[in-house]
Amino acid sequence: MAVEIIFQIGDREFWKQYDDMKSYIKLSYEIILEEPKKETSAACSRKCGGSS
Repeated sequence: MAVEIIFQIGDREFWKQYDDMKSYIKLSYEIILEEPKKETSAACSRKCGGSS
């Protein structure tokens, strides 16, 4: 998933083709990229015995 995100962010032709969808794509990327942070925080919380 991360490789696809990197390629599409840097792909000028992609953005020309989907210019009208930038806000939806940006929101999707933000949601996708936020998930690993949540999982990491939860894992650390369980390991450290704290709460997130």
